Amino acid sequence: MSNKVLKKIVYLVEATLVSPLCVSNGDNYLTDMDAIKDYSGRPFIPGSSLAGAMRNYLGIAADKNCIFGYENMEDGQMSSVYVSDFQFVGDFSFKIRDGIALSKQKMTIEGAKYDMEVVDSGAKGYFYFELVIRNNDNEADVLQQVILWMETRRYPTWC
Repeated sequence: MSNKVLKKIVYLVEATLVSPLCVSNGDNYLTDMDAIKDYSGRPFIPGSSLAGAMRNYLGIAADKNCIFGYENMEDGQMSSVYVSDFQFVGDFSFKIRDGIALSKQKMTIEGAKYDMEVVDSGAKGYFYFELVIRNNDNEADVLQQVILWMETRRYPTWC
């Protein structure tokens, strides 16, 4: 049976950082943890990171059915959501922040100081949240999940 796409609903989400943000791909040219940047040197947040944070903030396990899809041993469903990369626009600044590693007992570990590059608070940007309604979906249920996600404000404070 075909589960063809019936419609797509696209939301534009604009946001301002209320606190510094560190999103890294593991590069350490400038600091121990450099901010991830595009080809022109502008920071961005990968869409997959945003989608994972959204699902996490809603408290939905990976094997539970929701708009973000699911999988378990014998069943699964593709995500009804596409999340674009978060693109920063206008002015922004990078800062270097220091950190220290802590033991399980919350004691500092000697010699475990590190630094990281962050995008400073106040930076503005946007991303697209695309909702796909397929033939086998209950459109009202899918839209209700989106409304719940937006209304609960349990998503990251930068949204």
